[in-house]
Amino acid sequence: MQKTINIFWFKRDLRLYDNDALNASLELSKPLKLIYIVEPSLVNDEHYSLRHWRFLFESLKGLNKKLAEFNTSIQIYYDEVKNVFSQILKEFKIENIFSTEESGLYITYNRDILFVKFCKKHNIIWNEFQNGGVVRGLKNRDTWRNSWYDYMNNKIS
Repeated sequence: MQKTINIFWFKRDLRLYDNDALNASLELSKPLKLIYIVEPSLVNDEHYSLRHWRFLFESLKGLNKKLAEFNTSIQIYYDEVKNVFSQILKEFKIENIFSTEESGLYITYNRDILFVKFCKKHNIIWNEFQNGGVVRGLKNRDTWRNSWYDYMNNKIS
């Protein structure tokens, strides 16, 4: 029988503190696997540059240095998201995935829409947390202002 775990998927929100998604993942009793996925589709996307990837790897290096104090680290994968999670599912049963929503790029928005289907197919609960008051997928902006104020007035965890 496979061991059941939860996963925290670092995306653009590379922070250990003031990170609602990470805090929520730590509140559960299941073992937690920390991951970052370097997606070839993003590496090749025109919106990313070598400077971006250098900053990213320096940030991950710094986070792993801090996490070493807790005898853990972020595992870095190089593949598309669905392939990485399929690989992890060969070894573990994934109960929950936690991450912070990304905004700004259509490629990551579409990836996440497809990933919702993957999670449903494998009975995985994906807990995505809002970031910076941005609400993804709005059909109109009629309620955006109130949502933004609600988010900004939330307690920092």
